[in-house]
Amino acid sequence: MRWQGFAMVCALACASGLAFAGLDNKGKPQSLTTLAQQAGPQKATPEQTKRREDYRLATMTKIRAAVQKSKKPMNAEMKALTQKHWRVSLRLLRVQRLAENTSKPAIAKRAVDALAKEDTRFFAKLDDLAKSAPPAASATGSAK
Repeated sequence: MRWQGFAMVCALACASGLAFAGLDNKGKPQSLTTLAQQAGPQKATPEQTKRREDYRLATMTKIRAAVQKSKKPMNAEMKALTQKHWRVSLRLLRVQRLAENTSKPAIAKRAVDALAKEDTRFFAKLDDLAKSAPPAASATGSAK
């Protein structure tokens, strides 16, 4: 019964000309290649690639400097925060690239603004975690 309802919704969507994700105008599943082509230009221009690489190197340098300044090793919280930051920031860079490739400057500007806000939030939180991290364990140990 549930599948019949889904099939009816698909048929109505196709008949009314609405694009239903993953289905062509006859209600048949599209190939992944077709879906990827509809997503827009996938190739990054050389300047976009350079911008991403420059961002990656600058951010890695800032992270290393923040950790070295605290003179404490990265703990699990700092690693988790860093992983989340990379996931969010690289997604925002991709949104910016896709918006530029499809001539949507307003969306590209929002992505740039969101990336700046994410960087500010991340480095403030990283500094707080570095200050509150426990001191590094002694390499010599406390043998008696």
